[in-house]
Amino acid sequence: MGRFHHRPATLTRTQPRGSADQAPTRCTGGPGSSCPPISDPRVTSAAVHVIGDTYRQQESATYRQKSQLVRPTSIRRGASKGSTAALRLRPSSRAPLPRERTGCAPATVLVVEPWTPERYWQAIAAERARLVTDLESIAVDQWSAATLCERWSVEDVVAHLTAGASTGRWAWLRSIVAARFDADLHNERRLAEHRGADPAVTLAAFRSVVGSRVAPTGDLWAWLGEVVVHGADIREPLGLATQPPTEVVVAVAEGFARKDFAVNSRTATKGLRLVADDSDFRTGGGPAVHGTTLDLVLAMAGRRTAAARLTGDGAPMLAGSARSSSEVTDGPR
Repeated sequence: MGRFHHRPATLTRTQPRGSADQAPTRCTGGPGSSCPPISDPRVTSAAVHVIGDTYRQQESATYRQKSQLVRPTSIRRGASKGSTAALRLRPSSRAPLPRERTGCAPATVLVVEPWTPERYWQAIAAERARLVTDLESIAVDQWSAATLCERWSVEDVVAHLTAGASTGRWAWLRSIVAARFDADLHNERRLAEHRGADPAVTLAAFRSVVGSRVAPTGDLWAWLGEVVVHGADIREPLGLATQPPTEVVVAVAEGFARKDFAVNSRTATKGLRLVADDSDFRTGGGPAVHGTTLDLVLAMAGRRTAAARLTGDGAPMLAGSARSSSEVTDGPR
């Protein structure tokens, strides 16, 4: 048998094999190309595409897989001329060539940073510093302005925040026990302790605890909530537009929805579905309550002005459960 020669084109027969009429055959090899005679054993009944040294056999019921890689190296000896067994095609042991991916956009991987204690402390310090910057810009007479904490002025709220950043676990326990577990009395005593002779002194005291990592408990989401909520208590009446980053407010919202702490936030939202319009915060089931994440947080903290801005079938129920913000404590119940 002659050697099998590679051809750079597809050979296609249009006349049945074995015909006595040696009519010319059609060859798709292009101008100047020629096809071997019909009796040439190099031509088989299998259509073989020559691509370099790699051959692919078209649809074959024998192999149940389309376009398998084959090797033309196994030609059975003794096969009769023109026999379909003259060229035996075997699957290649090599792995299939990888298909080129076209039209596929690169995958987007969303990395969500977990809320570790370190991240909470950094956020608490950042919110304190943000509030200090706002307080430095207000007039002296604005320090006595009313806040969303109905009985407290701006200076009172700032002194309260300073007290929270200066009171550890044992100091808080001693104070609350001395107040006979009266949260309002406890707050008033700590507030008077940290309110200065004038607003400048009160602000200086608060500025000194911006980086403090002292807290009565390890519920850091709650202490972050203290700064976020009380910051809004001050800013909203004064018309200050500063707001915490969305991810910070979402972390507080998730904590408030998960647990009653200084406020009955979880109890207030029981049976309601809270849906933030400006973030992916969603929680609960029942009649829906829609609003910004910050307004949802403030409503859970008992701020009636924020509750009045909410919409949805469940909004009246949440507004009705909003307690006076003057009942807010600076520690666990």
